[in-house]
Amino acid sequence: MLEVSLLVPWLLLVLLVLLLVALLPHLRSPRMGRRSRHGRSGQARRRAGLPSRTGPLRSRLLRELRGDRGAAERLLSHARLSYPGQSEQWYYEKVIYDLERDRRP
Repeated sequence: MLEVSLLVPWLLLVLLVLLLVALLPHLRSPRMGRRSRHGRSGQARRRAGLPSRTGPLRSRLLRELRGDRGAAERLLSHARLSYPGQSEQWYYEKVIYDLERDRRP
C-alpha cells in the first residue's frame, strides 16, 4: 500500500490542475475573448481572412451621412457609450436605424 506521504503531493497536484481548468475561462481578460453572439470577434474574423460583417453596414452608414466619416464615428461612439456590451454589427444597425427614423416625414 502507498504511503500517505507519497499520496498527498499527487492529490494536491491533481486538485491544482482541476482548479486551474475550472477557473481558466474566468481568468481571461474580458476584452481578450470578447465575441459577438455570432461566433468570432471582428478581429478574429480579420485574422482568419473572413469578411467583416460590418463592412456593408459601414458603407451604408457612410452613404446615409454623405461620406462624413467624422459624423459616423461620433454616432457610433455615442451608441457604444449609451448601449455598452453590444456587437459592432448591432451598433451600426442601431445608428442606421436611428438616422432613417429621424429622417422620416
